[in-house]
Amino acid sequence: MKKLLILLLAVLLLFSFASCVKDESTAPSETETPDENAILFDTPAEAVIDSISVKDYPSYEYEFSASAYKELGREETDTALTVYGVGLTENYRFEGGNFIVDNLYDYYPFVTRLTKRAEKYEVAEHISFIFDYTESSKDYHDYFPAEFTKELESFDSLSDFVLTDITGAEAQKYLESIGRQAKTGTRPDFEEIYVPDAIEKEVPQYIIEKFKVYPELKGFPLTVLHDCERIEDGVRYVYKCEYESIEKLIIFTKYEYDSPEKAVKYYIDAKTGEFTDVPEPASQAQTAKPETVTASKPQPDIDDKWGVALTFDCKDGKGGRLTFTQSTEAGRPDGELITGAMYKVEAKDDGYWTSYENYVRTHYDKSYKDPDLIFTMIAYSIPLDGEYSEDIDFTNTYGELKPGTYRIIKTVTCGTGPQREERTYYAEFTVE
Repeated sequence: MKKLLILLLAVLLLFSFASCVKDESTAPSETETPDENAILFDTPAEAVIDSISVKDYPSYEYEFSASAYKELGREETDTALTVYGVGLTENYRFEGGNFIVDNLYDYYPFVTRLTKRAEKYEVAEHISFIFDYTESSKDYHDYFPAEFTKELESFDSLSDFVLTDITGAEAQKYLESIGRQAKTGTRPDFEEIYVPDAIEKEVPQYIIEKFKVYPELKGFPLTVLHDCERIEDGVRYVYKCEYESIEKLIIFTKYEYDSPEKAVKYYIDAKTGEFTDVPEPASQAQTAKPETVTASKPQPDIDDKWGVALTFDCKDGKGGRLTFTQSTEAGRPDGELITGAMYKVEAKDDGYWTSYENYVRTHYDKSYKDPDLIFTMIAYSIPLDGEYSEDIDFTNTYGELKPGTYRIIKTVTCGTGPQREERTYYAEFTVE
């Protein structure tokens, strides 16, 4: 009998041990080896940011993306963690002279469910609630606990938590990492250019619409013509659009950011919207330095109704002397002629005028910064049958000009009030 009791006890112990082994094998474990393709994160924050960046923003062309979120609350067990919050993803791209933010959606609520695995976190589910006002939109009330819903509905994107401070700081770090010395939203090392208003006045919209079907112009921003940058197969390209009002040409230029001298250009006739042959470079006669004026009154442009002519006697790349001359024999204004201290300089490149900044970046120094064109607000009178002259010092604005052919640009006004008119005058010169 004693032996029988010992045998029964042994069987009971063996059965109990087998049950424990079975329970341990079927119970979930934090140390369970995850799927080899699973992505594990060190912290919940990293997992949430990855979910916001990858899953919440539709596919769109941009260069840099930054995400941030505010946690409204969480629910946690030994094996899982659920985060409730408000997210923001900002996508940036270089366009129109700015490192612009290009978002389709503003702040939005989300739920991220994480599985704990050996002190790491795997995203089990991520649900975002984009307010697109469609019947297919998910209702966050079905997912958010009541206490978190109340905080969500009282969320103030401006005063409660400024997520854009975080994304903006990340964008700034990115600019610095690629060597662009610029604040977020500006690009002083790449001129801000939109095609002049003249194209809107002179080129019909149906002409511009033609550009969208040309495969040669793929990559150029064609809805609003301007400059931009795009990264293609790891290479940064610059797309430029210029308008030559005299020849009525729209010029599209594409080049690698590091090799502006290897530019590809397309010329389109602004009157027809059709491609045209590359124009011949300006002749030597057209680009030669103007002869020194010896007469007291240079011959004014006979086509100018105000009888005004502008000349510039260039001493060297640092500056020269500018002179306005008026002749009543060539034209008579209806009021007093006034000019100011402001001026601009353009360079002739491949037979066409472009800004001095673009010219220098293309041929001399791609890191050349935009000049500080700050002038004293003062008015100068151009006398009838007389002259007005002033010395121009380029070192105060553009710096010493590089060798090339240039023109200085000044404006003159006549009259006041509703009768006030403005005309632009040019004087060509060269720097050896």
